[in-house]
Amino acid sequence: MDVYQSQDQIASLECDPSSLVTQSSALYDELDGLALCWTDGLDRWAECPEAEPEPEVGSALGKPALPSADNSPTPGALVQPQTPNQQSAGPLGTGNDTLNTVTETRWTFYGTPSCGIGGEVTDYQRFLPTEYYNVITGNENHADDMRVEYFRVDEARRRFEASYTTWVAMAPAYPWTIAEYVGVLQADGSMELSTVIRQVDFDTVNDLVPRYDTTREEETLWPCDNLPEASAGSDGATRVLVQVPYGLDPDAYDSCDAVFGAAFEGLDVPIMTIFEQVDGTWYAENFHTAHCEENSPNICPFIGGEWTQNPREVSSNPIVLENTIDGCTNSYEFILDGRAGVANSSSHGDCALGGEPFTYAVIDCAR
Repeated sequence: MDVYQSQDQIASLECDPSSLVTQSSALYDELDGLALCWTDGLDRWAECPEAEPEPEVGSALGKPALPSADNSPTPGALVQPQTPNQQSAGPLGTGNDTLNTVTETRWTFYGTPSCGIGGEVTDYQRFLPTEYYNVITGNENHADDMRVEYFRVDEARRRFEASYTTWVAMAPAYPWTIAEYVGVLQADGSMELSTVIRQVDFDTVNDLVPRYDTTREEETLWPCDNLPEASAGSDGATRVLVQVPYGLDPDAYDSCDAVFGAAFEGLDVPIMTIFEQVDGTWYAENFHTAHCEENSPNICPFIGGEWTQNPREVSSNPIVLENTIDGCTNSYEFILDGRAGVANSSSHGDCALGGEPFTYAVIDCAR
């Protein structure tokens, strides 16, 4: 820590390494209460500049300024999170309109109105006062260890600021990622978003002060309205075989989607498999489960939709399906008693993963 009196440096102090990662909200609040601001370019606290007239929202000058990563306090001096009732509304505030719009909207990842990758399964992201998460190929992806450093809303300017930090086991003493967002809502329903993401350089994680690689972006986000929910079976499917927990009663559910929802919540394995027949052709797809979200969140984004194949029908009574990929043949035999039954799965050939036979419960439902 360098100590200055006016422009003269009068001391240079080394910090106790064990105290580098601490909460400094009390000091921040005290300095903020003295009408001081962290000043870009000077790397120090100074008198806050006089407020300039605010340009109209949606004008070219209304684009939010990028948050300053290089001139912000160090990772050990991050600001404490703010709850929604601690937001700054300003003299012309309009209740919680901005807060609600920002937090209740599923926003695109990319600067396009098409909502992420488009199609039946869409990527999106959400900004919340308690967490940040994104959805990849229909699967929610939460950080294992994440903290909201601050979440502020200016209702009068239709603007929000947020900072999220995440940790991983490889860098336990320092945040793995520090993400700062500044967003301004526009009249056309979009949001102009400025982002600074700092990611730790793992070659320096054991240094006294690690190095961070910084990425800065400015983009326009759009609301993802009416996103399709993950469901069992496509339109036109005549048969849908859903992997379910043992003992699930098919008569208790009036639709394939209801069976799908119960299976999603009840399976104690990370992967749920669904087979469907459309116009005589079989398709198969994997979905992650609620168990996966709770116990293995890092792998969940790589499960849903990753395995979509067209297995061939070897037999119709009982139903036997097979598919071969890179020399590995997977076989599925369905033994049904009414709508409920079991699937016997086995593999042979050049199979890199698994290969051991296993059995799971299924329910046969029609769209």
